[in-house]
Amino acid sequence: MDTNLVKRFAILFRGLEENMCWWGAIDIDTYPLDHASIVKRVSDLKLPIIVCRSKSGGGHLYLFLKEKVSAKTLQIKLREIASELGCAEGTEIFPKQIQLVLERGDLGNFLNLPYFNCEGGGLRYGIKMDGSAASLEEFLDASEAAALTSKQLDNL
Repeated sequence: MDTNLVKRFAILFRGLEENMCWWGAIDIDTYPLDHASIVKRVSDLKLPIIVCRSKSGGGHLYLFLKEKVSAKTLQIKLREIASELGCAEGTEIFPKQIQLVLERGDLGNFLNLPYFNCEGGGLRYGIKMDGSAASLEEFLDASEAAALTSKQLDNL
């Protein structure tokens, strides 16, 4: 695998730091899920969301940031977006926690990332506008282009 792509992926998916985060996600556990219709709805609403197929066939809708924002701020914004998209109440939002106490050993909740174990045609990948699977490079390009500043997030 191209090491440059791996580096770009690692930077994109930085973890929670001091209760601040670089990305968040809406986890849609509806089966079967029409990923292409979600991509179209996201596009129609002009949302900076990258839609991915999850391991189970549901959807992970990612929002990426150019700078860290508080987990609480991102969680609130993702709940608003989930509602705007018509997601069921109780749809999981990541980050799940708004504060971690590292001294206590808190790790937070995890989300299976797209392209994990992708060698050999993995199940987790980005979805293009036509509903087909995006390559890792296409996913990274789209994610980096959609990334928001904290001011853009506030204005969303």
